[in-house]
Amino acid sequence: MTRPWLSPRREPVDRRRGGSPYPLRFSAMGGRITGRPVSGRFLVAAPALIRPQLRQLAVIVPVTLFSASTAACSVLGYWWMFKGFQPYDDEGYLLISLQGFARGGALYDQVFSQYGPFFYEVFAALFGLLKLPFTLDNGRFVTLAIWAGSTLVLGSALYRFTHNLALGLGVQLVSFIAIASVVNEPMHPGSLLCLLLVTITAAATVGLERWPRVALTIMGAALAAAVFVKVNVGAFAVLSIAFTFVLTCSALVRRRALRTTASFCFVAVPFLLMRGELHLPWVQVYAAHVGIAATALVVATAGARADSRRGLADLTCLAAGAAATVLAVVGVALGHGTTIDGLFRGTLIDPLRQPNVLLFQLTLPAETLMVDLIILAWAIVWSVRRLQGSIPHASVQATARIAAGLVMWVSILGALHVPGVLDVTTLGIGSGLGSPLALAWVAAVPLTTRDGYRSLDFVRVLLPALAVLQALHAFPVAGSQVGWATLLLVPVGAVAIGDGMSQLGWTPTRVAAASSVLLLALVTSWVPNAMVVRQEFVEGVRLSLPGARRVHVTPSQAATYRQVSTTLARRCSTFLTLPGMNSFYVMAKEDPPTTFNATSWMFLLSASEQQQVVDRARTIPRLCAVRNDELLAFWKQDHRLPDRPLLRYLENDFVPIENDGGYVVMVPRQ
Repeated sequence: MTRPWLSPRREPVDRRRGGSPYPLRFSAMGGRITGRPVSGRFLVAAPALIRPQLRQLAVIVPVTLFSASTAACSVLGYWWMFKGFQPYDDEGYLLISLQGFARGGALYDQVFSQYGPFFYEVFAALFGLLKLPFTLDNGRFVTLAIWAGSTLVLGSALYRFTHNLALGLGVQLVSFIAIASVVNEPMHPGSLLCLLLVTITAAATVGLERWPRVALTIMGAALAAAVFVKVNVGAFAVLSIAFTFVLTCSALVRRRALRTTASFCFVAVPFLLMRGELHLPWVQVYAAHVGIAATALVVATAGARADSRRGLADLTCLAAGAAATVLAVVGVALGHGTTIDGLFRGTLIDPLRQPNVLLFQLTLPAETLMVDLIILAWAIVWSVRRLQGSIPHASVQATARIAAGLVMWVSILGALHVPGVLDVTTLGIGSGLGSPLALAWVAAVPLTTRDGYRSLDFVRVLLPALAVLQALHAFPVAGSQVGWATLLLVPVGAVAIGDGMSQLGWTPTRVAAASSVLLLALVTSWVPNAMVVRQEFVEGVRLSLPGARRVHVTPSQAATYRQVSTTLARRCSTFLTLPGMNSFYVMAKEDPPTTFNATSWMFLLSASEQQQVVDRARTIPRLCAVRNDELLAFWKQDHRLPDRPLLRYLENDFVPIENDGGYVVMVPRQ
């Protein structure tokens, strides 16, 4: 008797994702229904009676595992987010400026900010909708939600793109570590930018195949939103997508002059961005490093066929999403009282002055450029052989892709460690922002078949292009931005690993087993760091001040912040700070004298803005001031403080009355 679920007929193969030549069978860690030969015949999906159960299982398993992973990330994130307080206090500056905007202050004209209006409009609406005051506790919970949510979306999107559940879970864990620096500056626009970049990535990897118009509209909206958060980060994303379209759109790729111009501009971006600071050695290395990574991507994709699925109509959807977002953001800002001049100055002019105000060095390993040049030479050789029609053995291609992806991931994690089994470090090539950046091209090169090379894939070119230019996020301030700049290397590494496994021709079982081993290694490497974070959280002392009751700090910090906050609440109606220490307004339950507040206001506020603060301060009874010379030196670096009204007022018209841990409380001279 013939059994209905066995068939001698071989099912058609979908090789768009490096598909298996076998019909379909369920594989949990592979995350899809796959297949294998059985006694010379092939096992089709399953008997009709159990197909519904298999389809349910194909949903339940990923949902369960991603839920568990997100819960673990959230617990770790809570310990991490609430275990310290950074004295330079970007956190307080952003909370106080958001509060000023939410209370009706006109952004840029009345409320000082270095960041775009979309950040203020979104978070003012969110806090208002949830009826949350702008406190340290609430800001950290919101940032934690964005952090965990962004990495969940990114992991889920890469799972759908690679059809590999273990790889998707790995993306979630590695990306969670990559942007962990959000804990240093809760409520910083960096976390929102990470979410917007993840949105672009998810729309491209998940939506383009099924709902291209919707996906492209979402991508356009996210691009415009990013521009209106931080113009440089948004501009990098716009340039990356433009470059990708020129390389992959069939209507554009035939225009050689356009392709050459786009490639030249893509490589030139780091040098144009840093042109004012190229006399500094570290800036020269930084610009050359990103430029070489961009060149490697240009070389690796040279002469490849366009993606037939992409056309000029796609640009219309992209532009529609961007235009709708621009109109909405600008309309809300103008309706809130911001002038056109203030909007132009706040979103474009003032950000261009940033390198003249703050410049924190990015230190790359000494051998970075040498390793970059070796990787570039590899890209050139690979491209020349491709153009000559030479097809490397599948195992060679696969090994190269998997190795490149693993290097990217390990560089972000710092190490891959399984006790007694595996111990891999970055081998001195630096963090994800170091030489692994130059490997991004590996994910973009066309895949091969028995007949030759495939055409370029839009998504596989877009992700490396985004990752390369987003590395510039760490200029001019290489602080927490270094971590955010490496985020998109995580999906690039995942695509490289996934494509490499597909090229090996392994059965789904072997792919699932190898992916699971990698995931186990990631988790094993992740757990010890999580325990260290938990221990630091447990050993801390609750600050237990208004708006910061959940924040854990060292006992000495707790005593200092409590004493200063108590003194300010008892003696002062409000106060000024030098430099900006705006979290004290939250912890002392006081409103600032004006809405011109920032951390390094000595450099950021103009003379006229500082004079407005002085004029207002002179009318306030029981005014105080807080000064911290160590923090002042941190912001000052090697610069001289500008001789402006507010600085003169604080230095000449106040006398100290109390010093707690370097925080000097002052009152006006009598």
